[in-house]
Amino acid sequence: MRKLIRIVAPVVAALAIALGGASAALAQSGSAAVPYSWDLDAQWCFDDVVLQYCFDVDGKAQFVDTGDRSTVTTTHRMHTVISSGAVVVGESTVITTERFVFGVDGTYTQQLVQLTRSSYGDEVCRIALVWRQADFGTVVDHWSGGCA
Repeated sequence: MRKLIRIVAPVVAALAIALGGASAALAQSGSAAVPYSWDLDAQWCFDDVVLQYCFDVDGKAQFVDTGDRSTVTTTHRMHTVISSGAVVVGESTVITTERFVFGVDGTYTQQLVQLTRSSYGDEVCRIALVWRQADFGTVVDHWSGGCA
């Protein structure tokens, strides 16, 4: 179970950055048809009791409000290094493209394409994910790959 948490942690952190930044910038964009871009660039580390996780995020988010709909598109790469003391015990890279569309009529769609490669000890995982949600119902949910 601990291995699964270590693999999933970078994905959750990347999505939190994308979603949190997207909502704030979209709320600020008030004017119609004016695109707003935001560079996603952050580095930080965090320690659990035994391991240290260091994250590096690079990417871009674009926000457009046309009056009848608002669009948020993010593309980013997140690289995570997991260390025990001075020894690297795992790494992961997650490349994500995500698009949100909000209509004034209440419609909502979200599309996510994500490629993940991670290694922890002898375990190597490669996972590709495609997911689409329309009006709060999942329309496409496909993933491939796994761990060996």
